[in-house]
Amino acid sequence: MARPADPNAKEALMAAARAEFARRGLRGARIEDITAACGLSKGAFYLHFESKEALFGELVRAFVETVGALQEKRERAMQQFIEKHGDLNERDVELRTARYQELIELDTCSDLDTLEAMWTYRDVVGVLVRGCQGTPFEGTIWELADTEVNRELPALPGPRRLPAGHPGRAVRFADRRDVPAARGPHEPPARKAGPARVGALAAHARPRGQPAQRADELPEPRLAREEQAVTISRRTLVLSGICAGVVAALIAAVSAQAKSTAAQPAATAAGDPAVQTVEARQVQSLNREEITGTLQPARQLQLGFEVPGRLARLNVTKGAQVREGQAIAQLDPEMADAQVLQAEAAVKAAEAQSAQAADTARRQSELQQKGSVSDWQSKSSSSQAAAAAAQLQAARAQLAQARASRRRHDLAAPFAGTLIEQPDQVGATVATGKELFTLEQLDPLVLKLTVPETFRGSLRIGAKVHVEAVGGGAQTDDAIVRAVIPSADAGTRRIPVEIVVPNAQARFTAHTLARATLPLGEPEPALELPASALASTGGDHVYAVAGSGEVKRIPVQVVDRGAQKVVVKSSEPFSRIVDYPATDLVDGTKVSVR
Repeated sequence: MARPADPNAKEALMAAARAEFARRGLRGARIEDITAACGLSKGAFYLHFESKEALFGELVRAFVETVGALQEKRERAMQQFIEKHGDLNERDVELRTARYQELIELDTCSDLDTLEAMWTYRDVVGVLVRGCQGTPFEGTIWELADTEVNRELPALPGPRRLPAGHPGRAVRFADRRDVPAARGPHEPPARKAGPARVGALAAHARPRGQPAQRADELPEPRLAREEQAVTISRRTLVLSGICAGVVAALIAAVSAQAKSTAAQPAATAAGDPAVQTVEARQVQSLNREEITGTLQPARQLQLGFEVPGRLARLNVTKGAQVREGQAIAQLDPEMADAQVLQAEAAVKAAEAQSAQAADTARRQSELQQKGSVSDWQSKSSSSQAAAAAAQLQAARAQLAQARASRRRHDLAAPFAGTLIEQPDQVGATVATGKELFTLEQLDPLVLKLTVPETFRGSLRIGAKVHVEAVGGGAQTDDAIVRAVIPSADAGTRRIPVEIVVPNAQARFTAHTLARATLPLGEPEPALELPASALASTGGDHVYAVAGSGEVKRIPVQVVDRGAQKVVVKSSEPFSRIVDYPATDLVDGTKVSVR
């Protein structure tokens, strides 16, 4: 019988994959790193996804559905506005009427919703723009933009004042409502007389006595001279939303497309494709490995009462800081207090009996020395005194037990920390040992992750590492390697590592993902180049330009991948490389350098 899939495991895999895709791109991401980040095995991954491409496809599908839902919401809102207020006219725009302001506010709110969605999926959009070359998703972002641009709204009521395809590059609102263009400072307002002309006037276009033509009957050239339109382009809105998510990557992509388009005429004339080159810079790079793991509290404990009873009092609210030894909650102490009083009374009675028996034994011993009583009577009195003393000790033990039981009706914090979980109300009957409270020490936190076995010899206990929260802004350079466990995990065959992360200001959140940059080995020579010069189709590589004008494909190993710069290593030396290499550029192509 097949084992059912765990939905929590699927969510953890998708969260870890988003971070890994954003850091390494779709081609550079590895399944073993994704599974290690969330503490799962490869078998668990393939239980939910056929491949990493299938996982990324689900992320893209969620992103596209979100954007599509927002666009449909915008269209419905626009349609409702037109049905309620009717079509806008020139007066609304010129005077900035209330319904014009309402339309602008409605459109602005829709734009903000779209921008917020783009920001939420900024990591996915970033991969679509610059991290999925050579994969089935390479053109997805542009297909999405074209889909949004070509999406048509339903026809709106009211006469149209301009043709839909005006030759004078008229721009319209996205919902097809045409408005007049803004005037220059020297132009008169609409429907007002202009300044008088000096000299002969041309014949009037409409002889006197003929009816005026409607705007939609005017010839297009004349209409272009008399009235222009101002619009918000749908493509501008779509691409501006994408730009809000990944500004740098989108600018680079659009720049590359513009440069490629501008270079096409020159390249065609010269016969060789024109390229732009950049210089690779020599740097010293320390081998680093970014590993994702889970932040755990330094200490975590689930608490309960050692005795049964009724929950009577909660002394601390959920989420509050508590001191070591501070009382957290209390059971009803009525019965326990009565047992303590009873034990105290039993001790007093035993003390009186013991004192009386001891006094009798003393007098019997004196009389026996004088010969007034027999030896047997003296020994009998001494035995009774010893029994009374034993009863006194038993009574005192019962008193101590009653007092200990009373103390266990008060639950105290075993260490300083934050109360994470507790009952919502009092009055319930509590069983012995039932876990009711969760206490966590959140400063410091412990980042638990696993590394390949080959990294074990390069990690030093006490070394400082950089740690940053996945999906958040918290980061620190003061984290310390606390332990390198010399025993591999049975499921992943990786070495567990524990890193202590200071959290005095509560910037990090427990039980979330964090990424540690682990230094490995000694600094080595490397090359720094713009991220736009790195191609990933068929593996990471660059195109070096030889003196003869031919390009050579050189494989590289990416040491540090950033949004603007990348640091690489290569077995072949190179200096000048092609920036923004075209997808159809191949080894041996002769190019002209711009």
